[in-house]
Amino acid sequence: MLGGPFTGIIFVRDGIRFIWTLKTLRTLLSFCVTFLYIPIISVLSKTFLRCYDVRGQPTSCWAGSSLPLSVVCVAVGAPFVIVAFICQATFFEQEPGGKDALSRPHARVELIHLSVRTYLTLLFTTIRRPSIADLDLNPMTPAESWVLVLSLVISSTLTCMAYAYYMPYFKFNYTLLQTALLASWNFSCLALLYVQLRPNSMNEISILFFFLAPMYSLLIVSLQVVRRRWLLKVDVRKLTDPLSIELKARLLLEERGCSSRPTKHSLRKEQTCWQIKRLCLTNSRT
Repeated sequence: MLGGPFTGIIFVRDGIRFIWTLKTLRTLLSFCVTFLYIPIISVLSKTFLRCYDVRGQPTSCWAGSSLPLSVVCVAVGAPFVIVAFICQATFFEQEPGGKDALSRPHARVELIHLSVRTYLTLLFTTIRRPSIADLDLNPMTPAESWVLVLSLVISSTLTCMAYAYYMPYFKFNYTLLQTALLASWNFSCLALLYVQLRPNSMNEISILFFFLAPMYSLLIVSLQVVRRRWLLKVDVRKLTDPLSIELKARLLLEERGCSSRPTKHSLRKEQTCWQIKRLCLTNSRT
């Protein structure tokens, strides 16, 4: 957050002279939004969501000696989350033919994923216990268990289906890999729901998980492949969802080789690409 104003001051005073500031800022923000996002949110949120006194007993985070730290963490955490969402929505490679596997035309699905990560981090922080011993003395209530399990099931299903349905990345193979990983997470949450419904079924679900999880991931990935083939064949006039029309245009451009880096395209190929773009844009507006 401090790097943004610093970079802005440099540009105002000296113009575009220090490109290293932009590269450094982008690298740091990318790490904060991906690998470091959950640890940072967890550290900041635990100071104002669940506090304990010197004896390990729960206490209010908004009274007494905990109040100043809670105010500071909220003042730092709220701008950090806003900056993280802005970075996720803007800091990504948009070149279709580039080497970056994360290149994508938009960040809608990534914003959904970031929202899910934020919600689950805050939820885990709220219901956490300071130690294993405290968990034995003060176990989770049935309401807390159900809220946690249902939140995991809904969040994992929403994220997995969003990736499978909208295929956010230009490189389809990476999209399949990401969808398979999310499908495995989704099946893990469904297995947790099964254990929640049948508390004595831990042994059987543990054995079945190793057999059913790969099959579930393969099923979701296969449905994604089927949807891709269907979008390539269906008439664009039958599509009513603007995002599906956009996806069909992107897939058609990819099939015709129009989304790769420019080399020696023939005139006929360029005309075909332009016809695809014009047809899909016309139908998306109508």
